[in-house]
Amino acid sequence: MTEHRSFWYKSLGVICFAAAAVSLVPELAAQRFQGTAGGVDAAPIDAEGVEQVRKQLEVPGVTATASAKLVDARARAQAKAYAQIEGEALTRAHQAFVERRYDEAEQLLRALIEHRSTQQANSEQAKRTTAIERELDKARLLLAHLYSETDQHAQAAKVFAKISDDTPVGDFVDWLHARSLHAAGKPAQAAKLYESAYKKDTTLVKLRARVEQAHALADAKQWKEALPVLEESIDKFPDYPRRYLLLYQRARALEALGKLDDAAAAYQEAWFEFPHKDTGVKARQKVRQLAKQGHEAPEIDRDELFSRYRRLRINKHWPLAEKLFLELLEANKTEDGHSAFEHQILVQLALNDYVPQNYEEAFAWLEKLRKAYEAGHTAGIDDEFLYKYLSRTYSRMGQLDKALAMLEKAYENRGSYTLRSEKAQFFDDHGMYDRAKQIYDTFYSKWRKRGWQYTWLLYKTGEFQQAYENLTRLAERSRGQRRAKYMYWAARTLERGGNLEEAAKLYGDVSEAYELGYYGIQARNRLLDIQQRKAVDGSVLAGTQGLVERGDEVLEEMDRAGDALAKKQTQAPYRDPRLVQRTGEGEPAAPPQVADQVSHVKCEAETPEDQQFCELMAGKLTGRSKKALMMALAPMRPYSGLLSTGMPGMTPDQVAEAAFDDDESNDVVELGDKAGADAPAPRRGIQVTEKTRTAPRIRYNTEARIYWEGRSDSPVAFVKAEKGQVIGPLPDEPWAYDQEDYHGGLARAVDTVGELFPQLERAQWLRDAGYTKFSRWAIRDAALEFRGLSRRGKPYSKPHELPYERWEHLIDNRRREAGFWGYSSDEERYPVPDSARAKKRMLERHQKIYEKRDELDKLMLDAMKDVGDYHLVRRFTLGTGPWYRKDPQGPMRYKWMQAYPRAFPRQVLRESIKNGVNPYLVWALMTVESSYNPDSISPADALGLLQVIPRTGLKTAEMLGDEDFGPMDLLDEDIAIQHGAFYFSKLVKKFRGQELLAIAGYNGGPHRVAAWMDKRGRNMPMDEFVEEIPFNEARGYVKKVIRFLSLYLRVYEGVEEVYVGQKMRLDYLPQPNF
Repeated sequence: MTEHRSFWYKSLGVICFAAAAVSLVPELAAQRFQGTAGGVDAAPIDAEGVEQVRKQLEVPGVTATASAKLVDARARAQAKAYAQIEGEALTRAHQAFVERRYDEAEQLLRALIEHRSTQQANSEQAKRTTAIERELDKARLLLAHLYSETDQHAQAAKVFAKISDDTPVGDFVDWLHARSLHAAGKPAQAAKLYESAYKKDTTLVKLRARVEQAHALADAKQWKEALPVLEESIDKFPDYPRRYLLLYQRARALEALGKLDDAAAAYQEAWFEFPHKDTGVKARQKVRQLAKQGHEAPEIDRDELFSRYRRLRINKHWPLAEKLFLELLEANKTEDGHSAFEHQILVQLALNDYVPQNYEEAFAWLEKLRKAYEAGHTAGIDDEFLYKYLSRTYSRMGQLDKALAMLEKAYENRGSYTLRSEKAQFFDDHGMYDRAKQIYDTFYSKWRKRGWQYTWLLYKTGEFQQAYENLTRLAERSRGQRRAKYMYWAARTLERGGNLEEAAKLYGDVSEAYELGYYGIQARNRLLDIQQRKAVDGSVLAGTQGLVERGDEVLEEMDRAGDALAKKQTQAPYRDPRLVQRTGEGEPAAPPQVADQVSHVKCEAETPEDQQFCELMAGKLTGRSKKALMMALAPMRPYSGLLSTGMPGMTPDQVAEAAFDDDESNDVVELGDKAGADAPAPRRGIQVTEKTRTAPRIRYNTEARIYWEGRSDSPVAFVKAEKGQVIGPLPDEPWAYDQEDYHGGLARAVDTVGELFPQLERAQWLRDAGYTKFSRWAIRDAALEFRGLSRRGKPYSKPHELPYERWEHLIDNRRREAGFWGYSSDEERYPVPDSARAKKRMLERHQKIYEKRDELDKLMLDAMKDVGDYHLVRRFTLGTGPWYRKDPQGPMRYKWMQAYPRAFPRQVLRESIKNGVNPYLVWALMTVESSYNPDSISPADALGLLQVIPRTGLKTAEMLGDEDFGPMDLLDEDIAIQHGAFYFSKLVKKFRGQELLAIAGYNGGPHRVAAWMDKRGRNMPMDEFVEEIPFNEARGYVKKVIRFLSLYLRVYEGVEEVYVGQKMRLDYLPQPNF
């Protein structure tokens, strides 16, 4: 009885346990789904759990009943969970995917697909089938993307295959499905889908699909089908990044088809175009093998080989270029070794060593050429070039006397003026400023000695009083950032001379009136330095550029006119802008501008010989007289570029300003300057100091680095930076803008005007599937069309024709523009149809867009912000009023963010942190380089967001181990940011953490910055070094980047000032030297 009672107690316990389990399963399952959706790991009640319950339920009847109830409970739990987050599952999965929480995203998507598939199969849900099908397709597209990202290509292909054929992104689905099949080792199947995507002919997918079809057919060894597609791709896409592979695969196809003579020629072309690639090496081996079989490739002319090897040298393939040039030299050697062609090869070998700073090796080649030239073997040798490079090489080896002797030989036949100018420049370049000034004093006119460059020379040689007077006059005749520059250096002159009280006042003026400009930033820094000053002896000298001898007569006339003009100017009373009452939203009342008073000069009172120049300076000379004088001045270097008729948009006062200063740009008031008001010019007559041969040198005790936490920042931060850690502020979230009102902007645009702009729905599908880059392609189509239409009036009889070509780059500044991958086509991006019915529909659509243009402005802007077309957002913003005169931290802050976004935040943060550079520096670089447009090409062929030059990209690709890289890959935002951030971080390390030197190197080349440091960097503070950068563009580039960095920190981090130290460290690492 006891045993029976025990048995029933056990049975009852088991039944109770089962009942409890069954009753709890729905709640547990629901909690599991909610937990997963929110990012919390939770174990589901799965088959294994059921099995464990079974083992505990020993009674057969109970087991069967409990199992059935568990299955039923599981279905109820899933339904309950989805009922609670039904509308959020896809959004949460997308967020997990973007944040690279792939396991969580996969669980959510698989559960969502299973649930929606069950709903779709349920007849009670028939009315919702269409909506469910679309959500299923979106979920599958995202899941397939996830599998592709995690290299599960076979799984991705299976999911792509289940997506419906009627989605708005069918071409993308075919293309992406094909890529998954190709990566999964099924190239033949992939080739068919590539062709399907190509034939749909809708977006940039078309061209990508075509070349990838060529590769797939070759990989499938379907040589007969592959050959015409390969040849078409080679012909149509000369800039395709993997052209080297197309060329090699074409040769293989020809060989496989038995066309061996053609194959030999094709292999030779594959080598000739890409000798630095592995395919090029293999191709050359094939050429030799086929030649042994009697199938010789056509001989390549030696001049063509020379030109190709020279291009290899320029593209920094130095070891390979040397090897090939030596081969060419051996193949073309003459009996005496002194043919013109041999000498030209020796020149290339010398440059091949000189550029990467192998000076001893370069000297050996140059010395060989010198001996040949001086022995009478002059063919193919340019004596001026030879002696100039010998001079430079001696200089880099520290042998300055020999360098000067070679320089004299280079210019001995060019006239005394040229020789004097070059010698003066030599002393200037090497920091021997006294000797440079002595030469300039022998031929500079009185007028020329009032210009910026000679004034700078006065400053550097310790003639502070005259330098200050010159700077005062220059400031009076200028405005905007140019006035800020002269005022800043007038203050530095006072500081160097020991008049700290007046210097501090002037620094205050500059920092107040030009607070967001480079000189405003530096002025605030100097005010901080004055508080902690320690004076030491020493002075550094600087020089100027020469003028041509023919300028003396005109310059003397300028002297007289300049003197007369100065007498006519009225001296404005000094007003400290810090004491001027402010008006409106933080804007100061504009002080009187002395520069404007030039226009009131009565030139008719001047002597006849001075009157014309006076009128030019005063902006009164017009018509034929003005043109005649400008033509007279045209031969005068450096004025020919400034006073010629080829300077569109220059006002007369800007021409006058340029004549007094041949600086790098015609800067005017910058964004953020106080209502465009200039500070009053420095006061004349201030006593600076007595001239001494050893002017007081200021010793700076702060390293020439960015102090992210202010001047008192601990040096510990720099130690962290040396270890590769990012120092300075970082965004709290990977958001482009510190605002949320634009979130969901794309969805709102689709709901409101999706019928007018079908591209918006395509953008939404792609963005929701994690293809943000492709989404930007789609929304740019819509945005450019809207931008083009909104600038025109309402159409009445016919639709507008917009001047956009289908395959063009948005910004292409090359001399010869070309389409995508070099594709040549005149297809229109928004063609007007031929049929009357279609034309009428387009007209009606254009009319609706015009009528809704005000509503569309906001919708399109939010949609572009939501997707991340930062360049077009910036363009739209820059044309919307005077927000740029407002406080970046005030009510107009959102406008400042739109104009200066933290563009591509996830990529920039990822690469910045990986490489140990502050992301705000990368954003500042990006602002200057491309204005956030991935599709930018410069006149120098620099590409993409961070404008990496192709040859630099090839070198960084080597360092990154990316053998598949081609220069046009830099138009891809991910690759551009990867290469740009990596390269910049290497420059920061090269220059021992001195960011301004790295910035200069990014633009002007690190090898040049290193040379400037070696020649003239000793005892020089950073602000003087920047001002003496000999390349106009590089000098201006550094100033702009620092200005934008300061602006970014003010807008996003509330940092009022950026402090950059002055004490330069002159040692540097050897690499990178490109």
